[in-house]
Amino acid sequence: MFYTFSGKNIIICFMGLVLVSFIVLPCKAENAMPTTSEIITRLSEAAKQLKSFSAKLVQRKYFFLFNEEEVSSGKIFFESPDKMLINIEKPKTQILGCDGKKGWLYLPDIKQVQMMSIEGIKNRGASFMKFLINPSQYLQESNLSLLQVIQDGKDRILKLKVSNIDEKSKDADFLNLILWINESRPLPVMKLELTEACKDTVLYELSHVVYNPQFQPSLLKPSFPEGVEIVDY
Repeated sequence: MFYTFSGKNIIICFMGLVLVSFIVLPCKAENAMPTTSEIITRLSEAAKQLKSFSAKLVQRKYFFLFNEEEVSSGKIFFESPDKMLINIEKPKTQILGCDGKKGWLYLPDIKQVQMMSIEGIKNRGASFMKFLINPSQYLQESNLSLLQVIQDGKDRILKLKVSNIDEKSKDADFLNLILWINESRPLPVMKLELTEACKDTVLYELSHVVYNPQFQPSLLKPSFPEGVEIVDY
């Protein structure tokens, strides 16, 4: 999950929109509606093709109790299987990263770096990424429904709802997941919305996606200015 970037919450964001595929999701016929089983298979195949991507990221978090919305924006970089960097630029700069062995959260405003395990990164701000990378592992025909089919020019967008995400696992604090999938794009998932047990909702939107870029090795490695406080979590 990727929390808002205000004083109320520390990041709730990562390793969940990476449904990246270098295979455009096909339809059996021009106007044929895919079955839920076909959708799950296609998303699984897309995840297997994932190598890397970069994109602009916007997060909109709605606080149910306070009836407030907060918006954060920045850039995201991902390299399979588990390297990533989320660089939040607004409203405050925060950098959440993982090099495949360890994770870190860099808070420039207080000159502090919080080092943590990969599992810690998922809990602090990366859990949404798993729903991007390979949501098919959380989907079943029994909990997946097609809410809407949107025709946008030549593009067909499927709006899907996933209910009761793996209730027996640690992901039970997510009540529902909504995915918007563009069948004609190499990156099928355009955006996703998570509803938490507390009834807060978080919407993640990707744009300006670059498929399969070659990153500089230093990009996905921890690097901080001199003089910052480093704290182990």
